[in-house]
Amino acid sequence: MEDLSTFSFALRHKVGLALLSMMLPLVVAGCYTNVFASKFESCEEVNAELEEELSHLQGCSDDTECGQILEGTSCGCTNELVARKEFDTTRFRALQGRGEELGCAAKTSDCSCPAADGFVCTNGVCGWKYAQ
Repeated sequence: MEDLSTFSFALRHKVGLALLSMMLPLVVAGCYTNVFASKFESCEEVNAELEEELSHLQGCSDDTECGQILEGTSCGCTNELVARKEFDTTRFRALQGRGEELGCAAKTSDCSCPAADGFVCTNGVCGWKYAQ
């Protein structure tokens, strides 16, 4: 019976370490972005940094690069901003959160939700390919 207890403890220990090793980078990344975003004290600073981050997230040279919908950047549907598929939006989300904390006015659209057929890179910026 002692062998079974030892095995059970070892298994729980290995599973716990495996979970910790998977979650630690996420926790550290979350702490970094919260500290990063909290350094901005005004809406002007947050908005300037958001614009800079968006230029990286949305910059493209081909339609196939685009396709990550930045939910919460408009009233929904096909008015949401579109970013490159492979980009990590963690910093952008942290800045959005900081803007909300400071009470910064969010950009809105007319909420018309035009029909779209995928994504397009227009003038180096990812967006919706609106139906004609």
